[in-house]
Amino acid sequence: MPKRSIVLCLIILTMNGCQSTPESAEVQNKMPRDRGDTTLPTQNSEKYSNKQYRSANKLLDKALRQISAEESLSALDVLKDLDAENLPSSLRNQYIRLSAIAFGQLGEQAQALALINLVSEPSQQDLELIVQLCNGLQKYSCSARHLIQIQQSYGALSQAAAKKQNIHDAIWSALMLADSPELPFTNSLEPGWWSLRNSVVRSGSVDRAKLALLQWTRLNPNHSAAQRLPNMLEQLQDYQPPKIALILPLTGRLSNAGDAVRDGFLGGYFADSRLYPQPNTQSNAQLETLNRFFQPEQGGVVERNFLQEPSPLAGAQAARPRSLTLYDSASAPLSDLVARAKADGADLIIGPLRKDKAQTVAELAAQANMPALLLNYLEQAPETRNSPSALTQRNEIYQLGTAIENEAATLANALMDSEHQRVLVVHSGQTWSQRALAEFQTLWPFPVSVARFDQIKEVTGAVGGSMGVADSVARKNELTQLFDQEIQFLPRARQDLDAVVTLTSNVESRALVPALRFHFADNLPVYATSQSIRGDGNIRELAGFTVTELPLLTSPNLDMRNLVSTYNLAESPLVELYALGYDAYQLATWIHLMSQSPRASMQQALRLTMATGIIQLSPNGRFQRTLDMVKIDRRGRLKEIEKSL
Repeated sequence: MPKRSIVLCLIILTMNGCQSTPESAEVQNKMPRDRGDTTLPTQNSEKYSNKQYRSANKLLDKALRQISAEESLSALDVLKDLDAENLPSSLRNQYIRLSAIAFGQLGEQAQALALINLVSEPSQQDLELIVQLCNGLQKYSCSARHLIQIQQSYGALSQAAAKKQNIHDAIWSALMLADSPELPFTNSLEPGWWSLRNSVVRSGSVDRAKLALLQWTRLNPNHSAAQRLPNMLEQLQDYQPPKIALILPLTGRLSNAGDAVRDGFLGGYFADSRLYPQPNTQSNAQLETLNRFFQPEQGGVVERNFLQEPSPLAGAQAARPRSLTLYDSASAPLSDLVARAKADGADLIIGPLRKDKAQTVAELAAQANMPALLLNYLEQAPETRNSPSALTQRNEIYQLGTAIENEAATLANALMDSEHQRVLVVHSGQTWSQRALAEFQTLWPFPVSVARFDQIKEVTGAVGGSMGVADSVARKNELTQLFDQEIQFLPRARQDLDAVVTLTSNVESRALVPALRFHFADNLPVYATSQSIRGDGNIRELAGFTVTELPLLTSPNLDMRNLVSTYNLAESPLVELYALGYDAYQLATWIHLMSQSPRASMQQALRLTMATGIIQLSPNGRFQRTLDMVKIDRRGRLKEIEKSL
């Protein structure tokens, strides 16, 4: 939390918290007299005299002045002179507030949060400070809970509509960023807020979010969120579908990849078409015919417009025709295709696939002042990975891809949640594996042991070297030479590892299993990317592995299941590209909504559950993905073990 914000909050708290006369009510809260752990007090039955009260108040005022001067350590030293256990309630609460803010100024936000939560009967300002600390710690479920508490306890006191709108917007932003609620719920408003959030973030496209919102408000007409929608949800009411230009390689050597993305895109597009009855067009059950229907024509362009009939989602406003135009990136210069899309009135460009062409389209779209969703990630220096580039900062340029780095980040977070620290990472010489290793090492806060191999026959040796077995054998050989006789020997592996991370293909992963067993590491939990289960190999041999996987395959909704069954994606090596296309359509609707509603705050808190993972928009314009975590059982089936959103 910024120091000035802390001091400002402190002044507000002091003005509202300090009393001129002692209170008789006591609470069972005790503050630490040093910087150790917080503890609970014993009940105080003694009354404070006016002299004692004035003396304590004098010390609190001194601590306040030092905190205002950002002399936090000095303030904590002053507070040590107070007998917190025997302070009256009002002074004890002020002691807690000052201690919490001092720790916050020192950057110890977790300690500050633990302290401020001990305030008895917290005021609105106390709750606002808790929200700031929760946000600083990225504990957004905590933020949402206390914002809802502010709304329920103090919202009725405010007659200003703007203030009520602000608190609803803040609640919604926190809910969008939160993983799961803090249970049990503490007030009557929380369940409704969370059910609304789950309905929207799991809906997919904006059209489906509108339908989910409509259904929720009908079921919860008296909930405060239904009576005053958050700004982002209010914007859904005016949403009109975009005219989309989809640029993909539909001919040439990358046409298979382009076709997969296109078919996934159309799967989402036509799933939404059921919300708007359209005679004489294909249904989701006829996806297999779309390949012929969307073949590029002369000039690399194929256009299909779909007129909408009245729908429950359109309300009183006339629905805009849905329009999709496909452009073959392999058949014409990108500059010509972007110019054609602009002339055709496209609202949004999606594509292309290749990284170099994505960079070109980003620049062309920026020059044409058109939003674009690139289906690959632009190159970015590591030091600026979380900051917007000059291109994305000035323009609406977004990026979505199936980068292996997202899977490495998912693994790192899962391992930290499991409280593992000492890990062995096994990787191959393949480019994707090295990229995954670099991402994992960037995110992992603890030392990493690395075992690399370039050929499958080197797996056993690489694991043995990293497990210390090779060193054990070398010591045995030295002793044999020293004593000039054979020594009975059982090699020992290192015992300081918590887990194994394998960044390997299916064939390589199956070769790794006996290598781990041979080197006494088969008792360690193994974490892997989805590459370990791609291909034709039997994954029963990988039983016990914990693997990242697409929600399209692990937790699909009805439309996703239709897509999977139509194209047999459970066995397809191109499944990520189908999922990429499916999500590209859905994200296109949200990007169009953002371009229509610049005042909406969704850009800072857009986080949705989709086919490729939980997708969150970063400041640099990248949609980052968090995949599902699944465990392989003895029958080679995937069992979902974690659901974040």
